[in-house]
Amino acid sequence: SSLLWDVGRVKSAASSLAAYRMDGAIEDWTTPIDWLSDHVFGLLPVYLTSGPLGLYPVPIPFVHQFATVSDGITIDNATAVLPVQSVQVETDGGITEVTVRWARDAQSGGFYKAATRTGYNGRNIVAGAIGPVPVKGYGAVVTPDGGTRSKSFDLPYVWDDQTAGLVLDWLCWREMKPRRTITVDVDAARFGALA
Repeated sequence: SSLLWDVGRVKSAASSLAAYRMDGAIEDWTTPIDWLSDHVFGLLPVYLTSGPLGLYPVPIPFVHQFATVSDGITIDNATAVLPVQSVQVETDGGITEVTVRWARDAQSGGFYKAATRTGYNGRNIVAGAIGPVPVKGYGAVVTPDGGTRSKSFDLPYVWDDQTAGLVLDWLCWREMKPRRTITVDVDAARFGALA
């Protein structure tokens, strides 16, 4: 890639993502960053950001709780400011069921394996089914009676059952738990190490 990467931070992130195993062939022309954006960022607990030495991935410690906070920021005009509309609702926690499908058949495009979780209550896959499961694509579905709201994800580059379970854990956390992001403008000299 012609992009500048922060090699040290990339290697650091790699150790956190080593348990996720992906495999497959890329049949159409694409750039590495486009492929990563389409098939890695969003489906794995990592996001891409940039620093003085270039781009780097940041793993999301989604299983951590408040006890793992690394620093505290006191909001005052000297060191940190809350901009207007600084609170963004990422999810309302309304999704009640998440399904992942993996082990894609190259001939039919269907998937041999699927696992579904209803309710987020830990890190175990609570229900699984072995396919083939037809391709239905992405999207939330609300039942006519307003009951289950489900979301499904196809994992075309995942064959490993453990990886599928880890991805399901992440997607359940991301889609089911109510979450807000608060944007804070901080003094970079003091808080620049925080992500």
